[in-house]
Amino acid sequence: MNRFLYSLIMWLGILAVFGLSLVLNLTNHDFPLGYHFDEPKKVMFVLTGEQDFHHPILMLELVRSANQWGTSRTPQEVVELGRTIMAVVGALIPVVMILVAMPYLGRGAAVLVGAVLAVTPTMVLHSHYLKEDILLVLLSWAALGGFSQYFRTRNEAWLLVAGLCWGFAMGSHYKGLLVGVVTVPFLLFDRAFTWKMRGVWLLLISGLAVLGFLLTNAVILDKWEVFVSGFNHERNHALNGHFVPIYWSDFYLTYHLQYSLLPGLTYGLGVAAVGSCLWWTVRVRSLQLGERLWLTFVWVSYLVPEISPLKPNPDEARYILPMVPGLMFFLVKSWQSLWLVRWQTFAEARTATSATGRHWPQPVWRGSLVLIGVMMVGLAAYDTVQLNHYLNRDTRAELATWAESPGIKLFGEPMTGTDIDVQYAYDVDMQRLRQDGYTHFALSSFAYDPYLVTAHLAGQSPAVQARRSAYLALLQQGEIKFEPKHRSFGFSNPTLAVVELQQ
Repeated sequence: MNRFLYSLIMWLGILAVFGLSLVLNLTNHDFPLGYHFDEPKKVMFVLTGEQDFHHPILMLELVRSANQWGTSRTPQEVVELGRTIMAVVGALIPVVMILVAMPYLGRGAAVLVGAVLAVTPTMVLHSHYLKEDILLVLLSWAALGGFSQYFRTRNEAWLLVAGLCWGFAMGSHYKGLLVGVVTVPFLLFDRAFTWKMRGVWLLLISGLAVLGFLLTNAVILDKWEVFVSGFNHERNHALNGHFVPIYWSDFYLTYHLQYSLLPGLTYGLGVAAVGSCLWWTVRVRSLQLGERLWLTFVWVSYLVPEISPLKPNPDEARYILPMVPGLMFFLVKSWQSLWLVRWQTFAEARTATSATGRHWPQPVWRGSLVLIGVMMVGLAAYDTVQLNHYLNRDTRAELATWAESPGIKLFGEPMTGTDIDVQYAYDVDMQRLRQDGYTHFALSSFAYDPYLVTAHLAGQSPAVQARRSAYLALLQQGEIKFEPKHRSFGFSNPTLAVVELQQ
């Protein structure tokens, strides 16, 4: 009976975590098409059946399949359908992490991993977009969970499941390759197999991965040249950067830590998570083999985008999303280890001397852990709720309302609105705009921030420096500002500066 009751409570906990995550992911997901720079192209691909293969097409195929049901939809309705699917995908990530963490942490701590993930700002906000990143996270950790189950149980069936999930991860995003980059060395040096059998299993796993990739990307075989062009575009993008290349040495491997990870987790939760990851890296020998695999994946998922000069603002945070579930696992593992430390009872503490050791009663110690944990997770959850609240109360909506005033004819940059003429400021002839009757020009922090953050960086091209100078000159003229009520995050709520042209 006790076992049944424990199982019931566990599944109710999993259901509660899924429900919480889904509610947060679906809240205010009806913001206008065009706020996210990439979504209009995705919607066009869904409606036309085309694709450029800058990313694999698993996400597009999911939305196309769902779009076949029901009546004809407008582009706004299609993007909301896609966001709903990604919200469900995002809500499945905590569930998957509970299941894969349970053999290592136990039921209660595993549910805690899922609960923390469910309220983490960067996971919730990225589950609002019609983008591939959140699908990559789910499938990557499904694959990693399968591989870790093999290392724990030595049941080869898990290798087959993991290989297929790895293929689906690559079918969602080319960065799914990193699952194999991390896992293959673990399998290659797995002493459970002879060298000959290691080769056989690696071939079998790779074959299943290819199968998983092609199950949703088979159209590649008919559009090979388009695929190669799209793949090369992404490869060159990763090698050369985007608009403003930022190299690993510019911030000594801390750019994503400063601008992606800590803002995306909130600083309290982020510092604790990164500190836990560092702690278990030092104590890696105390980890089980599956946990070592996850820890390696966390570091690789950070270092690859950190070393690449591709750090595009806005929302470079999406590039390090795959590491976040692993960080939450090691954070909860650290908390669990501290919880299990044996301190004194109140009675022992009262009679203790300096020579007898610990003086802090265990209830006080555990109460302090609970208080600190509730504060960290609570602040992260509060930040998530605030960011959600302002998703469809965007600064661009404020600008659009202001621009309806009599006598205003507005021109702007991309990511300043959905119903105005747009062009990047550094390519605009302001004198021509004046002659055409435009009264104001709007600047977006999503466009100018990459140039301002390079002020102290050496080695930037003359074009980058010229654009930075142009932005600084225009921002000095800005007379009106629309600033986020909470903060900018992802593709939401840029700071907008409006320059008067007819002076």
